[in-house]
Amino acid sequence: MTSIRIGLLGAFGIGNRGNDVTLDAFVDGLEGALAEVRADAGEPPVHAVAVVPAPESVARPGIETVAWTRPRTSRSRAARLRARFADLAWAWRVVGDLDAVVLAGGGLLEVTRLRAATTAWTVTTYTWCARLRRRPVIFWSIGADDLPRGPARLLVRAALRGATTITVRDAHSVRVVEALGAPTPSEVLDVVLSLPVRDRTPDGGARPSVAVGVFNARGATAADGSALDADRYESELVRTVCGLVGGGRDIVLFGGAAIDADVIETIVTRCQVELGHQASHLRTAAYDDYDTMRDTVATTDLAVVSRYHGTVAALTSGIPTVSLGYGPKNRDLMARFGQVRYCADLPVARAQDVHELVDQLESRATTEAAAIREVAETLRERALAEFRELAGLLPAAGRPVDRIRS
Repeated sequence: MTSIRIGLLGAFGIGNRGNDVTLDAFVDGLEGALAEVRADAGEPPVHAVAVVPAPESVARPGIETVAWTRPRTSRSRAARLRARFADLAWAWRVVGDLDAVVLAGGGLLEVTRLRAATTAWTVTTYTWCARLRRRPVIFWSIGADDLPRGPARLLVRAALRGATTITVRDAHSVRVVEALGAPTPSEVLDVVLSLPVRDRTPDGGARPSVAVGVFNARGATAADGSALDADRYESELVRTVCGLVGGGRDIVLFGGAAIDADVIETIVTRCQVELGHQASHLRTAAYDDYDTMRDTVATTDLAVVSRYHGTVAALTSGIPTVSLGYGPKNRDLMARFGQVRYCADLPVARAQDVHELVDQLESRATTEAAAIREVAETLRERALAEFRELAGLLPAAGRPVDRIRS
């Protein structure tokens, strides 16, 4: 039986561990969880094709990859303009080899990711090439953010108008999509929640341990919509780490993307100056991929995390977590786990605020850990069930491919 080729469009292979594990979750779901459903219905199996910025950087073994734009050979303004038109022909050919296009989760519609000449253009190009070729275009479990007026906003509105199905991963994204003039989308879980829940493996040290997730705040947008003050964030994080060490805790620093490495090095250097001999209670850990990041967090007693998928990693390992979030998505995620009381928002959060939340969480750590674990298992079952809903949207013999569903 011929397989159905599903293009998974996403910013995979760019060094962001959350993006890469999102691809893993989609492939596992499409080729694993959905296989039985489609086989029982007599429908052909799914073959996933990752449509990505740089195919050679995708770490997922065995998956077919294709570049989402034509390779660039010049950086001049005129060359970039010509490349935009060449991208249309490129996307048309790529879509012609697919049976459906899925905008595969992640934050491709978030303001911190959008550049009118790159991501938004690419999403819109693939959406309308697919519609013109009568392929379904499914936006599944996406994150969206408030967009300023300008080319990016117009392109995203055009993409939303072209999608045959739109689902988003949180309540904030629902409001954003509505504000852009699209029908109210269904809200589904982040697909990463479909992956197996990890067991905690505390290291049993003499002092409580806290995993602190660091992110590169340069160019990031804060929860209140303002540009995040990266210098202030780093200074407050140094105070946070030093205060936690001074309070008798061991600290493990980790990141969630390749670009976090320089910031981690800066935080360590500044903390070593502040802590003196107590700096021995501060160390860094590998985060080569999502599983490594999750292994790190699972050995600690608590976590303080800013990146969204770092928070997912902690919660799905049953770790009581303080979210030091820079966007509404973190609060929505924590609310799903009944943990919204342990949220602090950048840029207003101060080290003292985080210390108070850690103290509160420590006093209830055992109870909260059990509750988090139970919720994680429940959400996993729900996320797997949502993959079965996705199965019903994929093409098969005799099924119309350009119906609209929201």
